[in-house]
Amino acid sequence: MSEDIEAAEKLQKATQTIRDEISKVIVGQKEVIDQIMIA
Repeated sequence: MSEDIEAAEKLQKATQTIRDEISKVIVGQKEVIDQIMIA
């Protein structure tokens, strides 16, 4: 079970890092970034 939690936390950190990097290029468009991440 703790492996699942660790994997989820790792995924969350990676997703946030990607979102932060994209937001450096696409400024002020959180909704667009969210749609890109989903696609």
